[in-house]
Amino acid sequence: MGLAGRGKSVLMRYLALSMYHAPRGKLPLFLELRSLNSLTKKDILHLIHAQYNSGNAVKFDDFLDALSRGYFVILLDGFDEIAPTDRDEVEREILEIRQEYPECPIVVSGRHDERFSSWESFTVLQLSAMTRDQTRLLIEKAEYSEEVKKNFLKRLTSAFFEEHESFLNTPLLAIMLMRTFEEYAEIPSSLHEFYRNAFDTLIRRHDAMKSQFLRATHSGCTAEEFKKVFASFCVLTYSKSAFSFHRDDALNYVSSAIRQQGMNADPSLLLKDLIESICLLHEEGLEISFVHRSFQEYFCAVFLSMSPGGFIERYFETANLRVHDNVLPMLMGICPERVEDEWASDFVEDLIKKYPKQDVSRHTRLFADRYPEWNLHQSSDHRFFSVFESTRLDRCVRILENLYPGNFQKWVRPKSVREVREKESRQIEALINLEGRGVTSLEGLSLFLKEASEKKEVPMFRFSVDPSFEPFFIELLGKNYETTLKGIDSIQKVQRDRRRKGDKFIEELFN
Repeated sequence: MGLAGRGKSVLMRYLALSMYHAPRGKLPLFLELRSLNSLTKKDILHLIHAQYNSGNAVKFDDFLDALSRGYFVILLDGFDEIAPTDRDEVEREILEIRQEYPECPIVVSGRHDERFSSWESFTVLQLSAMTRDQTRLLIEKAEYSEEVKKNFLKRLTSAFFEEHESFLNTPLLAIMLMRTFEEYAEIPSSLHEFYRNAFDTLIRRHDAMKSQFLRATHSGCTAEEFKKVFASFCVLTYSKSAFSFHRDDALNYVSSAIRQQGMNADPSLLLKDLIESICLLHEEGLEISFVHRSFQEYFCAVFLSMSPGGFIERYFETANLRVHDNVLPMLMGICPERVEDEWASDFVEDLIKKYPKQDVSRHTRLFADRYPEWNLHQSSDHRFFSVFESTRLDRCVRILENLYPGNFQKWVRPKSVREVREKESRQIEALINLEGRGVTSLEGLSLFLKEASEKKEVPMFRFSVDPSFEPFFIELLGKNYETTLKGIDSIQKVQRDRRRKGDKFIEELFN
């Protein structure tokens, strides 16, 4: 796992190439998981087989036999780039592949996702942030103006690195920071300011080796027009979970963005500018993609900030949001007052009214309302729980957690497989006790566990919950049991303080 720009995809490609040149008995099979988004049936193994089976030289059954013999290593890049509605299905498939072909190692990359902690047959590794020495080495090796690199490296002291570590410890942001520093001679204090400066730098530079002012463009669009149409392009592609596309699809998105902005421009020339002049898109063969997905996220936030009144509320309620990326934090940085006025303040107030502080059962009721339906999965070596269906409440709470990350404590997680197994046993025991007390939705649980232990074909056990499941919730969440509502309580204070300061400023301005 790793943050945006940390080099997850580069690492996966490095692993694939390294194993290809020195296989050590296993051949790498590399797959970009985002390629599943365009398929109706999300079948990883059939897609890998089709991708590598040029000329139909290997039958699918023979491929499965080779998997069972452990001839391959499967490298699945970009779990976070799967459409949110498909992630549960793809997760189940990955876990089934791991169980069915234990001799075949699987490596999955992606941004942070809570679900990974339940993948007991996997080891979760975090991509480390770069040190100052590693950042210096990266800058020295970058193909860029030697003079610019020299000047930037002079500023890269220990104190400078410590002050701006959140940018300099990530490869993508470190390179972009060098380029924007050349232009602005200052370091932005927030992520959305960084990407704003990065866009301004890209649109003013012909390339890294030339010193020019505004470049000529194919479409004749101004910087502001590029900003608006690319923001529309990004929100359209983001809503479809599209990160790469064929040229015809890209042209359709650009045409739609031009119409949405009411502009008069040639879609093919504007697309050419986005690839050649501004370098926000990259073309390789028949595929066009973002130079990095974080630019799509920033311009999606820009579009929302420029949208008509009431749009943000509607977007939060209905759009295909990915709550673990940077769209919402950057939108909050661009226009916090608007986000609160149109949605966040009312939602927080409604939550606290429904789950008041004086109600001792507030945490249990929130969790039961947030996740009313559950599945218990049983495999050969472990059990795990999954939420059957996401609710509107869960979606909105996750949006809050993303808008106000500093107001929520980090979840405490088991540190070893042994702790996971012990916690799992306590959760099952809590459910069995509830079954014994006559909870209707748990009827048949003991039989399910007995048949599962005898390795009969029992895929999962589905049950619904209510506040009587408090013992199960406490075992499931542990120290995280009260985290959500405590965070929401603190958000209300932040909102009230911001509103009070705004009212005071207006009073001083007009009195």
